[in-house]
Amino acid sequence: MTGVDKLHAAGITGKGAVVAVIDTGIYYPHPDIGGGFGPGFKVSGGYDYVGDGLWPDSGDKEPDDDPLDTRGHGTHVAGIIAGKGPWFTGVAPDATLLSYKVFSNAADVITASIGGPSGWSHNAWATVADRLVDAGVVVTISAGNNGDLGPFFASSAAESIVDAIKAGTFTTATFPEDTEFVGVPNTHPSWPSVFTSFGGTYDLGLKPDIAAPGTNIFSLYPGNAYAVMSGTSMACPYVAGVAALYIGYHGGRAVHGPGFAKQLSARILSSGDAVPWGSETGSGTFASAAQVGNGLVNATKVLNYNTELSFSKFALNDTHYFSRYHGVEITNNAAESVIYTFEIKPAGAFEAYWSKAADAYMAPRMKYQFEMGNKPLQITPNVKLPSGKFEVKPGETKKAE
Repeated sequence: MTGVDKLHAAGITGKGAVVAVIDTGIYYPHPDIGGGFGPGFKVSGGYDYVGDGLWPDSGDKEPDDDPLDTRGHGTHVAGIIAGKGPWFTGVAPDATLLSYKVFSNAADVITASIGGPSGWSHNAWATVADRLVDAGVVVTISAGNNGDLGPFFASSAAESIVDAIKAGTFTTATFPEDTEFVGVPNTHPSWPSVFTSFGGTYDLGLKPDIAAPGTNIFSLYPGNAYAVMSGTSMACPYVAGVAALYIGYHGGRAVHGPGFAKQLSARILSSGDAVPWGSETGSGTFASAAQVGNGLVNATKVLNYNTELSFSKFALNDTHYFSRYHGVEITNNAAESVIYTFEIKPAGAFEAYWSKAADAYMAPRMKYQFEMGNKPLQITPNVKLPSGKFEVKPGETKKAE
């Protein structure tokens, strides 16, 4: 679906990349996550900032230097990134993990499956993420499981983070070690789940950025067990794993400098493949960018394409400050000239605003998902793209607008 299996077959497994997981810890005794903690193990370091209780309900924080997971969520996330066993392989199975302690441990990627509504472009999470990206660290943050609440129930919105989505209900099914597994094919594997949160941000920025698998994801669980979970918490580490594959193969900020994180984020965003509208009534229509960003991440494109794009997202800003012209810089790193063509792929639209909601207050508000209906509106934006053939010579950077 995303090409990760092809990269594994080529021997690209994330070796050398370091991913910091901000979560409930990692159950590092699990044999599929290395079986230990500290230098020489897959989980090479970390810290517990809150203790083993259900903070804050359990009382004061009791930090210690043992980030052992007792809740399961962080272990599942870590398995998606770097798990490796007889039944299961993560996205970057040879990457090294850190649990919690990230700011002084030279992490290449930080992943945080927080998934809560915080959709202002300059909230605390977004500001911290921007500063980390400026230092060359790739940051992935989940985009929420609130698709049923309609659009603009947004998530973290920093300019330079990869906001990963493709949510489902947050459900868990655990399996002991001796379980026999039976698989059932998913007839619509690329549909967005009905719980996939819609953007944009509260200040009308375009979010999320990219989609990744997040429904019924099989991964690790405490007690040497396994679990199936759904949610953006599963999509987020998947994208972090793709970043780790790239870093393990091409090097990270130590090789490419502090601007590396923004460059890799652009590669991930521009790799997206269009995703179908998530219902039979939308057959032949693509899902809205407000729900899936630039589409489903394609790991083989991220690692192998010789084309690099440098761009700001085309937010038209339909206000007094409307910007009519937008461009993208195309760099050709191949040994021969490349000719590009441009076309619009119109996605399904939806009417989100309800001027007089049929509830007790009869006041304007945004619609819930079930109120928008499952059939997409057919709207093609009135924009012009470069016509004819657009040639970029080897090593050349050329702007298209």
